[in-house]
Amino acid sequence: MLLGLMVVLTFFLAYCSWRWIEAPFRNRSLINRNQIAVGSICGIVIAAGVGFLGGGQSEMLQVGWANPLNSPPQVALYDSDNEALRLQSWEPLRKKTGDANYSASNNSADYNAWFDPLDFRANLLLVGNSFSKDLYNTLSASRSVREQYELARFGVQIRDLSYGHAFFDSPNYRQANVVILVTRWTDADVENLASLLARVRHDGKTAGVVKAITEFPEYRYGAWNLADKIVFENRSLTNSETANLINKSYTDFVQNGPVNQLQIAHNLMIEEVSSNFPNVTVLDRMDYICAKQECIGSSPSVEKTFYDYGHHTLSGADIFGRQIDDLAWLDQVKTKAVR
Repeated sequence: MLLGLMVVLTFFLAYCSWRWIEAPFRNRSLINRNQIAVGSICGIVIAAGVGFLGGGQSEMLQVGWANPLNSPPQVALYDSDNEALRLQSWEPLRKKTGDANYSASNNSADYNAWFDPLDFRANLLLVGNSFSKDLYNTLSASRSVREQYELARFGVQIRDLSYGHAFFDSPNYRQANVVILVTRWTDADVENLASLLARVRHDGKTAGVVKAITEFPEYRYGAWNLADKIVFENRSLTNSETANLINKSYTDFVQNGPVNQLQIAHNLMIEEVSSNFPNVTVLDRMDYICAKQECIGSSPSVEKTFYDYGHHTLSGADIFGRQIDDLAWLDQVKTKAVR
């Protein structure tokens, strides 16, 4: 029945198109070539004008040479290219592994031995998706962490770590004293947490579970984060005023922004599951992101600490690494075995 109505409607619309659009254009007594040419040119000019004005005003557009929002302000060390900042954040791990394509997961280098058997420090293994890359960079920037731990990373989704996963046979897991799970938590990740912690406990290792962080707003289809929006909308401010406004905006969002119910639910489940394992410490990255009641979205020279909703830039990792030192953030994790 529906198909029949669609066929009938198609023929009706085709007739209307022929009757009131095609036929008048073919009737030289009604419309001549000059009128068609003039009408076409006017239509093109109007369409181009609307597009030009819209592209010059819309903060939703990501590209377009006419859009002034694509002309970054010259502000201290500010960098508007978030894709470049993302790629830079992978450079330490790519240099460490010698793999120019090292990424969030499925890396052959993760099955190589990273730990030096002659190193006196404890072995700390970070496990998770791209957020584990952020924490690797941040802990690498911490003086106190470098003094106590040798670091390695295994890129994998927490939900994929079944009891017999090849991860558990990797040299870095076997040699690790401390295993820290850090990811962008999903329901499936949280559901797998208890069995994963049971395996880590069975293997005699100390564990840390890092809670979900606040995810900050993005604009222009992800081309901007909150810091970018502040910089572009406040071009007349001094460098210090811009940096202070960025930090205030991040702080205001954490304190007064919309509540992410899913994040809260995940963190509650993480705490509940982890409480059943005496070898597990729950860690919160928001402690170093927002230390002393102020969230850090920018350095004093307007270097962004995030390149999107929550991933750290290298500058951010350096800043947060110093925060970790000041807070003794990792001291709450006690290793069972220190070589």
